[in-house]
Amino acid sequence: MKETESVSITEISAIAPELLAIYRASEYRVEDADPPFVMYVDQPCLDLALFMKRHGAQRALFISAWNPASLPRSEAENQAAQEDLEANLKTWGYRVFHGIGEDPMGGCPGEPCLLVLDWPEKQVLELARDYGQNAVICAEEDGIPRLRLTR
Repeated sequence: MKETESVSITEISAIAPELLAIYRASEYRVEDADPPFVMYVDQPCLDLALFMKRHGAQRALFISAWNPASLPRSEAENQAAQEDLEANLKTWGYRVFHGIGEDPMGGCPGEPCLLVLDWPEKQVLELARDYGQNAVICAEEDGIPRLRLTR
């Protein structure tokens, strides 16, 4: 590839461009924060930054175990996977807060998610892959949620 050529994220990802667009347009709500707040990909979120600061966190991860690879499965399977993810995170000692990721245009149903504080960066993608997720939302102290692809 020539230096002047660039590759878009959709060209290097196995995820359909339409699905990436849904991920980018979705609302990511943290419901059991005080006060609750909503995050959007690549948009500064002062509420997230303040929440992290209040908890002394340097990074945050928003993840779900629902519908691996964005392929629908039963509510019972999704619920069991989500409970397993939350139990594992708590066993490992991470602070976990409940939320939901939802496409406001209705392209995908909302999915329960977890906001996890101070998960080690190098393990984030591994965790998402373990639960079959295409992507996660990560943020640093700047409070800007960023989409991180896993495939």
